[in-house]
Amino acid sequence: MKLIDMTVTNFAKEVDSASPAPGGGSVAALASDIGVGLARMMAHLSFGKKKYEALDEDIKKEFQSRFEKLGKIRAELSKLVDEDTQS
Repeated sequence: MKLIDMTVTNFAKEVDSASPAPGGGSVAALASDIGVGLARMMAHLSFGKKKYEALDEDIKKEFQSRFEKLGKIRAELSKLVDEDTQS
């Protein structure tokens, strides 16, 4: 089973075991993935709101571009959770 597919509880239990994996790299990748998710959550909560819609179109395009880049970063971090353990 991939680490990224584990429940949060099982992942945490595996970290707190005698197993050498997941280690610091996998845990850091997961923590970063969650952090990026929080940034994207803010964007999800902003889209469609009056204050967001009142922004200049160039600012909204930049906001959307950064939102999309964060999505790509999340995808990479998710892969790194298991890649660190495999290395």
